[in-house]
Amino acid sequence: MPLEFFYGEAICIDVSHVRHPDWLTREVLERAVEASPQEIRRGDIVCLHTGTGARLYPDPEYIKTYPGLSRDGAVWLADQGGREYRDRPGGDRP
Repeated sequence: MPLEFFYGEAICIDVSHVRHPDWLTREVLERAVEASPQEIRRGDIVCLHTGTGARLYPDPEYIKTYPGLSRDGAVWLADQGGREYRDRPGGDRP
């Protein structure tokens, strides 16, 4: 992977109202972007503020009780041209 994939322009959207076992769906992401003063531009890194770390760390549940990114959410992000990053251990749940 090229180094440029790991840095660049970014936005952060607040999806901290979504809790496990719910998913970060297309609808959730669309509403979060609409509620912010930002827009996703092609190539932007999209940080998803889930608040999971603040709520659960260092409890071991941190590793497995976070909202995952749904398939339609991932497809929507890709269609917007964004690259997704998050504040939880992974994009898929165990």
